[in-house]
Amino acid sequence: VKDTNGQLTVPKNPQKVVVFDNGSLDTMDALGVGDRVVGAPTKNIPAYLKKYQKVESAGGIKEPDLEKINQLKPDLIIISGRQQDYQEQLKAIAPTIYLAVDAKNPWASTKQNIETLGTIF
Repeated sequence: VKDTNGQLTVPKNPQKVVVFDNGSLDTMDALGVGDRVVGAPTKNIPAYLKKYQKVESAGGIKEPDLEKINQLKPDLIIISGRQQDYQEQLKAIAPTIYLAVDAKNPWASTKQNIETLGTIF
């Protein structure tokens, strides 16, 4: 699949996902695969996705809890811009896809991110 950094290989149909991007969490919910979310920054989840506040906390939106994420043994980690500084450390735990929204082209990049998640799940 293609992410913000380019092409990468991720597992097809992952069963255990840590999600740091609320847009991706929203898309997973709409695709009916929200039950695969095992970790998220639970303090930063919007009210309309509050059912995901019950998953394991994977740290803060700007500071992932690497130890906790490792314990969750995810098949895939989904990040956005706020976690990009942790990208290499997260990749050491599980395949990590970086889905950012391009400020200069928000609609096209959002559409691409949704299509990417549709391909994965």
